[in-house]
Amino acid sequence: MKPFLSFSKRLKAWATALMLLLLLVGACCLVDARKEHRMERRDYARLDSCGDPLQFEDFLAKYPSSKHTEDVRQRYFALVSAQSELRDKVLQASSEELRAFIANNPNQPYLTRLASMRLDTLDWLEVSASPTLHGMESYLAAHPDGQFADQAEAQRQRLDRLRMEQEAQAQADTLAQELDSIDGQP
Repeated sequence: MKPFLSFSKRLKAWATALMLLLLLVGACCLVDARKEHRMERRDYARLDSCGDPLQFEDFLAKYPSSKHTEDVRQRYFALVSAQSELRDKVLQASSEELRAFIANNPNQPYLTRLASMRLDTLDWLEVSASPTLHGMESYLAAHPDGQFADQAEAQRQRLDRLRMEQEAQAQADTLAQELDSIDGQP
């Protein structure tokens, strides 16, 4: 009985299959490389209209060996330098100035985030200095996810309980006075 294929034919078939597999893997790698290159070009183009240093940092982290790395690094440092003056102004601004800055600068996400965080802190300092139920509710309405939201909610609940206790005490006092006046009549 003769084997189905001779050894040399089997070896040739295996070699052909292996070459086809290597070609397929190579083609997949080439497609992935082209896709990554397109994504890099798209991300680089987005930086043209971006004023957020964090986006530049993300690009440099994602594409450390890009042909655009040096350009992005230079633009990043220029942006950070230009924004440092504005950052200092944001950190010293009043609540009203911060609100105006946030409303008028939507294209500067880094600075508007910084301004929002600063506004959150200033608003909290204001309402926590002399806590009222209305103040806590106003803070929570303006900063539902603020850095002091948990504290504000706890304070609001405490003040609300206190208000309800005071109302109940006032009603009890009024009722007691009415009962005293009824008992005192002939």
